[in-house]
Amino acid sequence: TAAAPTSTTAPTTSTTRAPDAHPVWPRTWAEVWPADGAEATYQVLTYDDETFVVAARIDYAVSWEGGT
Repeated sequence: TAAAPTSTTAPTTSTTRAPDAHPVWPRTWAEVWPADGAEATYQVLTYDDETFVVAARIDYAVSWEGGT
C-alpha cells in the first residue's frame, strides 16, 4: 500500500472583517453609533432638580470646535 501524502505547510485561514469593524467588540461602528440624521428626545434633570426636554440630532458632517 502507498503511504498517505503528508504536508508540512499549515493550512491558511482568512477572516473577512467589515471595513468599519470595531477593534474590540464583535460589532461594526454602524451598529454602535446612530445613523447620520438620527433624532432623539431626552429628559434632563439638572443639579437644581429642574427638568428639561432636549431634542438631539446626529449630524456627522459638522465640525466641532471643542465647545459644549
